[in-house]
Amino acid sequence: MKRTAILIGIATFFAFSGVVFAEGFDSLEGLTPAQMQKLTQIQYNFKQENNSLEMRIMDYNNKIAQVKNDKDKTPEQVSLLTSAYERNLSTLKTQQKILEQKTDSMYKSVLTPDQYNQYRLQQINVQDSFNNFLQK
Repeated sequence: MKRTAILIGIATFFAFSGVVFAEGFDSLEGLTPAQMQKLTQIQYNFKQENNSLEMRIMDYNNKIAQVKNDKDKTPEQVSLLTSAYERNLSTLKTQQKILEQKTDSMYKSVLTPDQYNQYRLQQINVQDSFNNFLQK
């Protein structure tokens, strides 16, 4: 239960940080309305796909916890199910990384090199802030 609450909290943070990314586009220099429209659509699609992957990841994490707490299963059954769920988790996390790379590539195709550099700098700042938050 505690783990689920933490996962939901982290997922919520990422959901809200997506809003920060959208606002970050507004601060890019020389951004045209057409660029903003494309970036907004790319971001919307990313959020939809990423949220779907996050929900599936949380589902598998919950399944792993349930299997480990299931007293009716033999240690071999627990091991087999856990390893299968962990493989599925690994696949989902790989899909997330690919989605992030694809989205970043799409942003790069819409933005000028200077705008893209500004965007990446903002992302680094957001990530640093998040890491500082986690350390506290």
